[in-house]
Amino acid sequence: VLTRPGEAFRAMKVDGALGDPILFLLLFGTLGAVFGLLWQTLFRGWMVNVAGSDFADLAVANGIGFVTLVMTPLLVLLGAAIGAAIYHVARLLFGGAPRGFDVTLRVVCYTWGSSQLLQILPVCGGVLAMLWSIPVAIIGLREAQEVPGGRAAAAVIVPMLLVFCCCVLVWTLLVGMAVAIPGAIG
Repeated sequence: VLTRPGEAFRAMKVDGALGDPILFLLLFGTLGAVFGLLWQTLFRGWMVNVAGSDFADLAVANGIGFVTLVMTPLLVLLGAAIGAAIYHVARLLFGGAPRGFDVTLRVVCYTWGSSQLLQILPVCGGVLAMLWSIPVAIIGLREAQEVPGGRAAAAVIVPMLLVFCCCVLVWTLLVGMAVAIPGAIG
């Protein structure tokens, strides 16, 4: 899936049990997430030594990292289910959902499971995984759902743009409030 997504998704079974795609996601998605957490932990340790960060902050961050590590399989599964639901609804809105939700979930499991392996790379792996999952998901939806590439692209990109715009709006409001509050108080 990672190097030849078109071939992989054309050969993917679109019916039957979801055990294999979910197992693939759990194995490789969790492995990638573990490496991502490892690099974050090492970077935080480096920051304590180089930048003089507070050791208590490091302990709290590593504690949160440990809890995340323990919950990673559940978070990976939950993320895939939510992502597949978003893609499927978007495909319905753009008129490209000839096959059911289970096919979309298969695409998401294989896409995210394979792309998360890029987190093995230190520093840039997480960003590469996120960026590479976009064209792989588009190709997967196009091939598995047998819809035009534009509809598959819209189903993947439009929700991402909406989330991005909402984040920018919230950030703008928070910055505006942070700037306005000191003036209102004093």
